[in-house]
Amino acid sequence: MQYYWRIWLWKDGKKSTELTEFMTVPFFHEGCLNQTINTAEVILDCMAIETKKAFPPKTKFRIERYTTQDFSDIPKIFDLVVQDDNVEEYVGCPEICCHRIDLISPSVIAQGMHVDNISLTYELQDATLNYKTTRSDNTPVSVSIVNGGSEQPIRETEAFTWPVRLEGGGIGGGTVIV
Repeated sequence: MQYYWRIWLWKDGKKSTELTEFMTVPFFHEGCLNQTINTAEVILDCMAIETKKAFPPKTKFRIERYTTQDFSDIPKIFDLVVQDDNVEEYVGCPEICCHRIDLISPSVIAQGMHVDNISLTYELQDATLNYKTTRSDNTPVSVSIVNGGSEQPIRETEAFTWPVRLEGGGIGGGTVIV
């Protein structure tokens, strides 16, 4: 099957520059299904020498593959980012250059991100995930001395069941009074 290609350089979250006229075919793409990262290689040849500066890593390109020559069908889209760009200059023609760009899946950007610490806690002996929504009210609170002299606030109503307090034995023992 004959494929027709278009390539776009992305800037500011949108397709900004079409570089299709410089793209040499074939376009090599290795789509992996075995937990490895997709890679590709594209060659942009005969570009103006003003573009001699290599595209920095993580620069986004969108490559579209069509089956019709007039680009009227729905394309297969490959969103990739630059891993490495090797720029070659021609000795006999100093006004043009060639970019050999190794591309990689954009998921590598997420692999390099650091996130805030995430903690996850589970209720003891409750894996059903059936939770009740609670809301604060203005019930008066008194202070009770428990567990060898520590203070713990206790709500002065029977309708509210939090917090619980331990009596006799402290942590790991005693009776729970609600």
